Amino acid sequence: MNLDQLLSKVEGLKTVLTQKLQTEVETIAQDGLVLVTQRISETGINAQGGKFKPYTPAYERFKRGAVGTAKREGADKRAARKTASASSDNPVGRFTGFRNFTLSGQMLSSTGLGQGPEDRFKNIGVTSSTADRGRITVIVGPRDEFTGKKMEGNENVTPGWNHLSEKEIRTIAGYSRERLTEFALQFIGG
Repeated sequence: MNLDQLLSKVEGLKTVLTQKLQTEVETIAQDGLVLVTQRISETGINAQGGKFKPYTPAYERFKRGAVGTAKREGADKRAARKTASASSDNPVGRFTGFRNFTLSGQMLSSTGLGQGPEDRFKNIGVTSSTADRGRITVIVGPRDEFTGKKMEGNENVTPGWNHLSEKEIRTIAGYSRERLTEFALQFIGG
């Protein structure tokens, strides 16, 4: 192999590695989004392990009443729902007993949890990915203006609501390590 052939192989390797790393960073971002969404919607816990501050009483009443049969229910049933105890296993309307940043599938609940693959990350997800001079940048955010306004409003009320916890970072790093190890073994062996 002459110097030109070696240089060509190194350039090819550089291209393959850059593409793989960009794909890996995008996967890391999507994995992080899934983990944060699950934690928030299932537990109402922030990245530091504390509970998010509760909804305002008016918004909690709205979520308690946000069910398909609310208009057909009697007044007694609607009144009982306003004070009923709620949990993620036994929600009252769309209120789970804690702040979970979901309501009607328009923000967090539209990230694909419990939906088909075609709906995965519909409104929040990777919005751009670039590789420039060895630096890969992936931006996760809203994919439409409506969701962007909801996310901005939540950020104003609860700063950092969508951050990763230390445990989630370790989990994502483990997944990435496994994928990159497999890639390296295939690359070396192939």
